[in-house]
Amino acid sequence: MFSFSTAGAGLAAEGAWVRRSQPIPNPGLPGPISGVTYGAGKYVAVGSLVALGTFVNIVNRGVILTSATGESWRAQGVYQDAMLAGVAFGDGSFVAVGQGGIILMSPDAANWDLSVPANSGHLYSVVWGGDRFIAVGYAGRIMSLERGKSWTDLPKPDRWTLFQVCYATNQFVAIGDRGTIVTSPDGATWTARNSGTKTLLTGVTYGAGQFVAVGEMGKVITSPDGVTWTTQRSGVQNMLYRVAPWNGGYVVVGDAGIVLQSPNGTQWTRRQVFPTFFVLDVAACNDSLVAVGEFGQIYQMRK
Repeated sequence: MFSFSTAGAGLAAEGAWVRRSQPIPNPGLPGPISGVTYGAGKYVAVGSLVALGTFVNIVNRGVILTSATGESWRAQGVYQDAMLAGVAFGDGSFVAVGQGGIILMSPDAANWDLSVPANSGHLYSVVWGGDRFIAVGYAGRIMSLERGKSWTDLPKPDRWTLFQVCYATNQFVAIGDRGTIVTSPDGATWTARNSGTKTLLTGVTYGAGQFVAVGEMGKVITSPDGVTWTTQRSGVQNMLYRVAPWNGGYVVVGDAGIVLQSPNGTQWTRRQVFPTFFVLDVAACNDSLVAVGEFGQIYQMRK
C-alpha cells in the first residue's frame, strides 16, 4: 500500500510518494510542470509559468528542471517565450516542445538552443524512434527530425489534435481527440486506426508486450500491435493524462491526484496518494517514479 509524505528531501521509503521541492522561477505564480522524461542518467521536467493557451499580462516564461536522482532539482536557462508541454531524449539529445510549435534542443539538458520558433500550431509531445524525432500536436500536426536533417512538417493524417506519441515494436503510435489513433512504421506515412471510442485520449505507452492508451472518463484501452484495440475497465471516471511502464506493469496519473496501477493493463487498482491537483505526466527509471503536475509540483516514489 502506498503512503504519502510532504517531505522535501531525502530518500523516499519504499512505496511512499514524497513531494520534492524545486526552484521554479517566480514562485508566487508557479505554472504547470507538464512533461517529464528520463534519459542520459537524469530526469528532465518542462513546463511554464502560465497555463498553455492562456494570455495573461505577465512575462510568459518556460521552465526546465533537471535532477540526477529525482530528489534535488535545478532550474536551467530557457528561451524567453518557451511555454513547454513535452520533453524526450534520444540519439544523444533532449528535445522539448510547446506552445506555438516551439522546439528546443540540448545535448545535456543544461544548454538549450532554439530549433524551431513558436510560429504555428502547438506541439504537445515528442519521442525518438528509429532514426528520427517525431513531435505531435494541434489539429493533427506532426513534425519530423531525421538524423542530420532539419525539422519538417508532415502531411496531417487526421484533423484532430494529437496529445502524445510513443515508439515501440518498430512503429510510432499517436493518440488524441475523439479517440484518434494513428500509426506509422517510419514517421512519414501514417494510418488511422479504429480505437473503438470517441473519447479524448491523452496518453499512450508501450510495455509488457502491449500498448496502453488512457484518456477522459477513466478510459483505458490496450493493443498488442497498435492496430486492434480493446477497452478495459479502469474503475474510475477521472480524467487520465499519462501512462508509463512500471515494475513489470503500468502506472497511470490523472486529475484529483489519482494514480492507477496495473500488473497487466486489464486489472487496475486506485491509489489516492497525492493532495488534490492535476498530475500531468510521469516518468520512470529503474527504481524510481517521478510525477509532475499543476502548481509546479513534483513527487517521487521508489520501489
